[in-house]
Amino acid sequence: QDAPLPVDDLSQCLPRVLAELTEADRQAITFCDIAGRSQQALADLLGLSLSGAKSRLQRARQHLRQKMETGCQVRFDESGSVCSFTPRPPLPEQ
Repeated sequence: QDAPLPVDDLSQCLPRVLAELTEADRQAITFCDIAGRSQQALADLLGLSLSGAKSRLQRARQHLRQKMETGCQVRFDESGSVCSFTPRPPLPEQ
């Protein structure tokens, strides 16, 4: 039986990192990438052009990646796949 890949466990870091993003970044990622809604639906929701929504989502994904790399110490191999990370404890409940 094969051990899970590091990327399979990376979701442990996601809630904390999402909480550290700006509201705009969190909204774009949650709306499109987590909830699976279209970029056109995001554009309609925010009153943006499709191009504007795509740009916003792309920037949000870059910010998420930066936070994951620094906060969870995500490392990538030469092909760009996740090869390791360090989990962070979840944020305390408020």
